[in-house]
Amino acid sequence: ARTIDVAFLKTPFLEYVHVYYPPLVTNVFAVGAMIAGRFPWGAATLTFPLLLAAMAIAVSGILRTEVGVARATAGSALATSSLVLLGIHASVAGNAEPFLLFFEILAVALLLTPAAATIGGRLLAGLLLAGAATSKVEGLPFALAAAVLFVLADPERSRPLARTLLL
Repeated sequence: ARTIDVAFLKTPFLEYVHVYYPPLVTNVFAVGAMIAGRFPWGAATLTFPLLLAAMAIAVSGILRTEVGVARATAGSALATSSLVLLGIHASVAGNAEPFLLFFEILAVALLLTPAAATIGGRLLAGLLLAGAATSKVEGLPFALAAAVLFVLADPERSRPLARTLLL
């Protein structure tokens, strides 16, 4: 129908669908379904390895600001291979978890490096935390906890406080 199916969402025995679910992942999959004319299960399953590859490249780049290239690559490879094993065991391909992990890990990596001292670094971390909050219900408490812990752990880098929390 290329629109929100209100009749489907109002059906009483489908209340488990969670109409309040954050929109990012569902909209990404809906766009793919509209383009393909059906739900593209293969493409949905490929989101896990594609997001892991993007995460590995990004984490390596973020860590290079703090340590050398070799250590950054090794740390990124270790984190990525750990998530691969966990993701395969938990069968997360095609679910919202890869999106959530992508946004959360990159945001935390930014907040733990000197990039968090800059407005651009905090803005990017904030955008990544917003991506986590709009990917899955669990993303919002994570984003709030990450912001509070960043402010509490390093009050100097989080000044001015109001701007940091806004970012």
